[in-house]
Amino acid sequence: MDRNDVLERSRQSKKDEGMEHAELKGFKLGEQMGLVAVLITAVITFFTVQELAFWAVCSVGFAIGFGESLPIYRFTRKKSYLAWTIVFAVSVVIAIAIFAGLCFGWIEPATIGKWWGR
Repeated sequence: MDRNDVLERSRQSKKDEGMEHAELKGFKLGEQMGLVAVLITAVITFFTVQELAFWAVCSVGFAIGFGESLPIYRFTRKKSYLAWTIVFAVSVVIAIAIFAGLCFGWIEPATIGKWWGR
């Protein structure tokens, strides 16, 4: 194979190596953010002896979403990725704040029910 054949096959594959790199970085950052969220919620749960798995899982999911969307936004500069990055960042902060508030008694469980119309 000569150089031109390799370049032609690469162009035909329609793979964007930059996008693959951004997704890989996002996956790695998402894993790290998820680990941080899990550690924070695990420590809070351990010391308060409460099971609030919903908010713990939400915070992990939002952290992973944030970690995956941020590098992709940095690479593509698409506003949709910026919007998702902001949504995930705000959501993870809110989920951890509610989780901590419930664990430490700063928020009553009935208050959350009122927020959701229960």
